Amino acid sequence: MFRRLVTPRSLRLRSAPVLRRPYASKAPRSDEMPSAWKMAAVAVISTFIFVQTARSIDRSKPQTEFSEEEFRKVRSGLKRRVTLFEPNELEVLAVLANVPTDKIRAPAGAHVVRVLQALERFRTDKEDKYHALLEELHAQHGDEYPAHLPKGAAVALLGRYIKEVCKAGDSVVLLGFPQNMQEAIQFESEVAVISTLVAPQGSEESQLVKYFNTVNKVITV
Repeated sequence: MFRRLVTPRSLRLRSAPVLRRPYASKAPRSDEMPSAWKMAAVAVISTFIFVQTARSIDRSKPQTEFSEEEFRKVRSGLKRRVTLFEPNELEVLAVLANVPTDKIRAPAGAHVVRVLQALERFRTDKEDKYHALLEELHAQHGDEYPAHLPKGAAVALLGRYIKEVCKAGDSVVLLGFPQNMQEAIQFESEVAVISTLVAPQGSEESQLVKYFNTVNKVITV
């Protein structure tokens, strides 16, 4: 049974509050955790670097330095960034690590997705533009290669995978995601609003739980 950390009526995603902004609009105090705006900026710039690295992976020396103009365009893009799914188009149940899977009550017909599942989809596709980069990381680190991805890469590819398998009106359960605040904010800035965060007992003091608790989206099991 669920023990409610806050007061949502049930675990059903459709009852979760909907945000008007790409990420939680009622952010905790600045002295409690990093600025959501700064973390979103870092996430977008990290994604930009990942894309550029993937494009240059077949060269002898991947591009690691970028002009001031390139970064200026990325930063300015924050103000007009559009998520892959609009609010209310996709129900997202984000289940943190260490949550027992038998405790998860997902909507009927929901897509269940792990980050590794998304990465493998593109790594094993030789025609995909990110195949070479992912294959190189896999050759170096084996099954642990997701831990060695450039910042922002996991969320970028996860979002692309979700866009492939989901459509407006669908529900998706993300297992073991997000792992940190940066991933959460990047996901909500680029992919979709997280409807509910399912957290394990004892995690009430974590930044992720505090962050989503400000908008009454946390349920502990």
